[in-house]
Amino acid sequence: MQIAKTKPAIPRPLVLAVPGLESGRPQSGVGRVFASLQEAWGERVRLVGASLEAPNLPLLRSLPRRVHPSERADWVFLPRTMGATALHNTGGIPGLVVVHDLGLLDMAFSGDRPVDGWSHRVQLAHFRALRHATRIVTVSYFTRERLLHHFPQLAQRVAVVPNGVSETFLNYRRCREEALERLRQSVFGVCGEPLLLYVGSESPRKNLPLLFAVLRVLKERHPKIQLLKIGAPDHPRFRQEMLESLRVARLELGRDVLLVEGASDDLLLDAYRAANVLVSTSLYEGFGLPALEALAVGTPVVVTNRASFPEVVGGLGATVEPQVDAFAGELEALLHNPPGEAWRTAARAHAARFSWSSSAEKYLEILQGGTSA
Repeated sequence: MQIAKTKPAIPRPLVLAVPGLESGRPQSGVGRVFASLQEAWGERVRLVGASLEAPNLPLLRSLPRRVHPSERADWVFLPRTMGATALHNTGGIPGLVVVHDLGLLDMAFSGDRPVDGWSHRVQLAHFRALRHATRIVTVSYFTRERLLHHFPQLAQRVAVVPNGVSETFLNYRRCREEALERLRQSVFGVCGEPLLLYVGSESPRKNLPLLFAVLRVLKERHPKIQLLKIGAPDHPRFRQEMLESLRVARLELGRDVLLVEGASDDLLLDAYRAANVLVSTSLYEGFGLPALEALAVGTPVVVTNRASFPEVVGGLGATVEPQVDAFAGELEALLHNPPGEAWRTAARAHAARFSWSSSAEKYLEILQGGTSA
């Protein structure tokens, strides 16, 4: 008697409804993060679009009141807090929200608030609506601590899933000389004698006046030193404030400081490796991905000892007080005595622990009913 062999059932993919989904990624500032998760999930997760229904009143259109998935879904997935107000009405579908930072609620950086007071209140409303979320993910333990400071009642629903570093960064092996030559071909004015790199916006929390003051001090011993800044200003007002800070520090745009607003991964990789040091004087970061990406390619990092920086760079990056002397001293030491190959190997190994594949698995565990970390 023959027993018919049955094929093992193929697990049904998890269906996530993502508001703003278009061409495979959400229209948001965290599209790069979300695209990395998609790649790691592969066929185990299927993404569908969803609309956010909002009231017709002009002032209330920024406060969506209902999520409409384009088809039946297992979860509504919000890769940022915007839109969380709609989670109270999802037709019974559980919702997961990713919180990147609580800078708006911590109120320590009033200069970062939108100029429009109504927009500020709208963003606050999205944070308060987190009570409707089934699960909440923060990208660092620092962000979790700040979230629970404001909303302690959410403790049982919050998990920490760190952002990750792309394999492209972890596998980058060009030497500094080659990367510097490629960067010179892409960015006009780069000399690299020596070269500091800052990756980020120009918002007040980034503390750029301190960075420029540090550069001014270093120029006394390194007349040809340059700072390459990669990143958009976020707001025209921030650009004007940055230019004023340059003037106060007696630095010249195009000679001492070079600006690149948009950068491909290739340019970013070359910039990370070509730089002698990545530096950030930022006072508030939900995660601080540029610091981790710099470590991934073997470039030294000097950052503040504030917010999430210490947990992200571990013992491989220098974390210092946000003061001119502290930063200038640490940078001078690194320029005089750069770390060797043993440090670069350790830095890459540290960054490799923050892989997107690991983060994607933690998200899946949460979405499938696990607890994660």
